[in-house]
Amino acid sequence: NQLRGEPRAERRRTLLGLIEAHVLAGREYALDQLDVELARGDVDTYYLRNLIYLLHRIPRESDDTLERELQALTHASARGQNIYVIKEAAAGLGQIKTETSVKVLTMRLAEFEATLLKNDTSAYPAAEMQKLLDRIIASLARIGTPGALLTIARHGMKANPALGDTR
Repeated sequence: NQLRGEPRAERRRTLLGLIEAHVLAGREYALDQLDVELARGDVDTYYLRNLIYLLHRIPRESDDTLERELQALTHASARGQNIYVIKEAAAGLGQIKTETSVKVLTMRLAEFEATLLKNDTSAYPAAEMQKLLDRIIASLARIGTPGALLTIARHGMKANPALGDTR
């Protein structure tokens, strides 16, 4: 409860460490709170990022909550979320080595590439979207399936300055 709304970064890190030390209970807490936070209208960006961070810091012991986690991270990575939340969700999706994760990451890559190519920086700064593309590519590389690698190769061949250094 103290993590929500905590303005000081060093205190948030301490609280995250305490939650992480509880391993499975901490992970379950993070997933439960992520569901609650994503349903709220007044999202606390730091809190949301921290919950997603906990999911990819604390190893999953079974695949029982995998589908629920995928749904939450898919929602957290959608346009309209804070760019830093989307980056954190992309990193989390990269740890779920399924074709569903590859599809979500590929879809997000295409969405943000299209936004950059249209030069639409009304929602997010171009530099942050380019960093997001890099994060998505890194997540796809972590998954490493043929579909993920094909997406990486296609992105790498797009030599458009608006997308940043795709190579």
